Amino acid sequence: MSTYKLYYFNVRGRGEVARLIFAAADQKYEDIRYEREEWASHKSEMPLGNIHPQMSTYKLYYFNLRGRGEVARLIFAAADQKYEDIRYEREEWASHKSEMPLGQIPVLEYNGVKLPQSAAINRFLANQFHLAGKDNFDQAKVDAVVDTINDMISKYRPIRMEQDETKQKELTKTFLADELPKHLQNLEGLGKLYGSGGSFFVGNNLTWADLYFYDIAQHILELDENIFNNYPWLKENRQQVEKQPKIAEYLKNRPKTSH
Repeated sequence: MSTYKLYYFNVRGRGEVARLIFAAADQKYEDIRYEREEWASHKSEMPLGNIHPQMSTYKLYYFNLRGRGEVARLIFAAADQKYEDIRYEREEWASHKSEMPLGQIPVLEYNGVKLPQSAAINRFLANQFHLAGKDNFDQAKVDAVVDTINDMISKYRPIRMEQDETKQKELTKTFLADELPKHLQNLEGLGKLYGSGGSFFVGNNLTWADLYFYDIAQHILELDENIFNNYPWLKENRQQVEKQPKIAEYLKNRPKTSH
């Protein structure tokens, strides 16, 4: 059983919202209240020497391109959350590689602690800003959509890595004709199944699955700008994501990069 203790002054102030949350959740906790005159003797027991909530800080480290860092940026935009967007050019990365936990990026620094791996970053941020689904089953649906997108990516990634230009063109043609349609059909089906009659993948609410698909679909459109004409639900989904005010603002002002 988890145990909770809340330390604050014997006033409502900045501690009252936490108390209301405990009450709404019917959650037992120890409500430790200090009088002003006794606070000095307890100050050294607190991590920052105070009992005022601290604002969380976020830093995202990635290259100066969309790539594996873009979904996190879209989540920040959708949540209207300030963060430090640290972008490295390829030639300067070597001098920063040793600063990262696994020697790779993207990395999210949250309150001074660095977290690697794009999937872990995206899921953390989505949960942090209520873009992961409203309950556990909705979160599972979001994960199902994300995993289906990853199935599609896994088929295309080797093609992008192909060094022989002629062979890459042949593989891309085959991918567009034979492989991609079934993945798009799967995603269209999940959107209709879980979207509650709306234009977002789960519960007709924006989640990070919509943002993930939006970003990946941009790469697909670079292969064939008409690819979504046969998938009206997916086409509408992208349009609705673009209409979100904070997303639209971000897309308008984000740095122009090759990919």
